[in-house]
Amino acid sequence: MPSAAPPAASPGLLSRRLAEPAIADPAARRRRLVLASLLVVGGVLLFTSVWGWWLEHEELSRLDTPLMRWLTEHRDPLVTPVLAVITTVTAPTGMILISLATVLVSLWRSHHWWRPVLLAGSMLLAVTGIVGVKWIAERRRPPIAEMLLDPDHSSSFPSGHTLATTTFVLVLVYLLHFRPRAVAPRIPADVAAPRSPAGDAPTSPGDDAARRPATKAGSEPWRGRWWALLGALAVIAVVAFSRLYLGYHWLTDVTGAFLLALAVLGVVIGVDAWRPTARRELHPESL
Repeated sequence: MPSAAPPAASPGLLSRRLAEPAIADPAARRRRLVLASLLVVGGVLLFTSVWGWWLEHEELSRLDTPLMRWLTEHRDPLVTPVLAVITTVTAPTGMILISLATVLVSLWRSHHWWRPVLLAGSMLLAVTGIVGVKWIAERRRPPIAEMLLDPDHSSSFPSGHTLATTTFVLVLVYLLHFRPRAVAPRIPADVAAPRSPAGDAPTSPGDDAARRPATKAGSEPWRGRWWALLGALAVIAVVAFSRLYLGYHWLTDVTGAFLLALAVLGVVIGVDAWRPTARRELHPESL
């Protein structure tokens, strides 16, 4: 008699945690890949353009000094301490701690680790960009006399506060509100429950679930996700404004940081759409 086939090896803990249900809609995956490409290519091209502007003192760079002068002349004693607290919390070190806490809580509460891993990877990429670009650019900051807090002699381009904050909030909003939700596959009745000896249709409780049409998990109204994005943009604007107001960055510094963060978001969306489980439909035996 032929020997029975050996049982398939069960996936390890890490494989199970990182595996997420596949996105069943191929069109949704293609749209995400197109969006990711636009964000990466557009963000990098515009970022390099801003870099060239301040090197040549052209285009947007011409507003750097006039804007700094205007903000210096219009500082308010009630606004200054609020922005000082905001800029302290959203420093790259602070954003690393906030993102680390968010990732750890997500790993602890969720059975799926893919999204926390994406968030952690995006922050690692952002911090690498901050350190690397600052080391290459070596742009001088505004005069120390204009800085309202401790003097900072490090490179000015790009703004580390803006880049870290923008990456964190945009990636978080994408993962929570804009990431396509998985569609539960419809399991055939003969797989969901065994038939009776007489060949009748299964009458077990699982039969109802097998016959129920597939639905999207966690669907939310479109207004909610756009309000979340609007809130994220408001946070980014406040952080960027605080760096200008307190005298630590030029306009082109925060603009370049925002554009580079868009490229990081594009990388996250692309990796999320390109992962193997995004291209593979789930089969009943894999549930």
